[in-house]
Amino acid sequence: MSDNSLLTTEKEKNLAITNYQPQPAIRQISPKTPKNFFLNTSEKLPVITNQEERPTNKEEFLLTRIKQLEEQLVQVQTENSNLKLENKHLKALIQQDERTEAKVIQPLFLKPNK
Repeated sequence: MSDNSLLTTEKEKNLAITNYQPQPAIRQISPKTPKNFFLNTSEKLPVITNQEERPTNKEEFLLTRIKQLEEQLVQVQTENSNLKLENKHLKALIQQDERTEAKVIQPLFLKPNK
């Protein structure tokens, strides 16, 4: 008898799962969506579509100019880095030269006068 009660319980579980029907959405979006729609704040928002808009001549010019300036910026930054490195090396050479000069001058002062 216990086997039958187990099968009955399993059948009830399966019925509960197979008889489930989702509730319809409260609001459904119309398949014919307008190009623009209004919010409660009366703010107008454009609907985004998959169609790409061709840039105007002015926009194309500006995009080209931006690209040129970005390339120029990279060149200037590279040159700046190179100059900083060169400056660092030159400072190290100056310090080395000053130390060498100090070593040469020091013995001159220590020599007794004849």
